[in-house]
Amino acid sequence: WSTQYSWGSRFNNDGADDAFYTDPSQGFGGYTPSVISGGTLNITAEPVPSGYADPTDGTPRHWLSGVLVGSPLRYGYVEVSAEEPNLQGFWPAPLWLLSSTGGTGKAPNLTELDANEVFGNVYPPGTINQTIHYGSYTSSLAAQTVVTPQPDTAYHTYGILWTSAGAQFFIDRLATSPMYPAKTLSAMYPYINLGVFASATWAAPPVTSAPQTMRLQYYRWYQNAGASCSPSVITGPTPTPTSTPRHRH
Repeated sequence: WSTQYSWGSRFNNDGADDAFYTDPSQGFGGYTPSVISGGTLNITAEPVPSGYADPTDGTPRHWLSGVLVGSPLRYGYVEVSAEEPNLQGFWPAPLWLLSSTGGTGKAPNLTELDANEVFGNVYPPGTINQTIHYGSYTSSLAAQTVVTPQPDTAYHTYGILWTSAGAQFFIDRLATSPMYPAKTLSAMYPYINLGVFASATWAAPPVTSAPQTMRLQYYRWYQNAGASCSPSVITGPTPTPTSTPRHRH
């Protein structure tokens, strides 16, 4: 797994993320945001320590956090077991996929599949956002919200079934969506990251300067060449479709 975006950047270029995605090679006292402890992956966001300049790509970032990007794969069922912050200003995303072709950086013609995003206090507590993006950063082919009890105090599984027909979302092995068109046939990079909202953006900034941690028990990609690959349970809670534009990572 890489500790930077698939195009080689440590900055999210969507304008809302206040995190610099670091690892010990970047300084900051050797800060390591992504650590495996007791069989659990912990990704922690914390403010840039005093005495260090804020990292910048033209816009200063005030938090350090972690992103992990795997090798691109094509089709299958992807699932993560995660416990995540559900607090104003934090933007956990333990499972999302980004197409491997279409341009440099987060080009407008890339496809992005988001199985789980929590937007701080933008929605009621426990609201999980599931979205398929294609085109501009704020457009979506499909967008919905699902309320999950206690995403910050209990582990839940989040999944994406991706085939040539499209993509379908799951929470706790229950389908939360129909099969949506995905508009990509290229391999996709698996992503894990914990973002932090910047001030004066579409979400409120952090309500605390205390470090926040997202925990993962596992991240799995199941592939079955020439056959369907899906969870055994295929019915679940009714999602809430939304016409509100979803913002990309």
